Amino acid sequence: MIVVSDATSAQGKWVEIKVISHRDKFQELQDVYGLGEGEAAAIILSQELKANFFFTDDRLARKVAPNFLQGTSTIVSFLPRMGRRSRLPVSSSGR
Repeated sequence: MIVVSDATSAQGKWVEIKVISHRDKFQELQDVYGLGEGEAAAIILSQELKANFFFTDDRLARKVAPNFLQGTSTIVSFLPRMGRRSRLPVSSSGR
């Protein structure tokens, strides 16, 4: 989560600032499940927007999200695997 003193100064044409409505669920995700502010806000916002997909690189958020996002596909470990596959092997000669 990006926190700025003047949110409008951080807003660009491709950025839309949203405020979550369910602060109680946000607090629950932090207190009960131990999620950080950004992960908790992402899950709640996905729920409020009725998102079709939820992408995260946070292992705990991936585990908790299905409890809050029924009907939403949680993408699990997709990006880390892709990154490993795209690495080129290094030759033993160092070139």
